[in-house]
Amino acid sequence: MVKSSMASSPYQRRIIDDELDELSLALPAISLDGIKGVGKTTTARARARTVRRLDDPAVRELLGADAPVPQKCHLA
Repeated sequence: MVKSSMASSPYQRRIIDDELDELSLALPAISLDGIKGVGKTTTARARARTVRRLDDPAVRELLGADAPVPQKCHLA
């Protein structure tokens, strides 16, 4: 069982978890894409050895990432 880094509640496995576990054995990186709030970050963190948050300017600078971080869009 994969444990979450969040102490408040245990990780709830998702349908995609078995496939991700299998793919992670053969691939050096996996990108998760989907709508907001479906658990992409929680799923990734549950199995990640290292997390690099590119929304943190210090981490972006350290890694030499020059791609801009998308800004939140507010509709009037």
